[in-house]
Amino acid sequence: DGANPRTRLDATGGAVYRVVVQFNAAGVPEALFDMPRGVSGEPGTPYYENLHADWQETAHRPLRFERADVERGSVETIRLTP
Repeated sequence: DGANPRTRLDATGGAVYRVVVQFNAAGVPEALFDMPRGVSGEPGTPYYENLHADWQETAHRPLRFERADVERGSVETIRLTP
């Protein structure tokens, strides 16, 4: 409404994550992402807010698709057995 402009804009939501994806010459996906807070949805855990500074600075992190990359970037392994 142009006759009554808002003096303040309150945002109550936003993007959950940002991602950029492409395929390399071998057909392997390459992706960069950043997300607010962290990858854990559990407050108080080490990964709840560990990525927030990256989100503010638009510092992208790689998504790992190759097994060697995943293993090199792993912090912990959890094995589930029936």
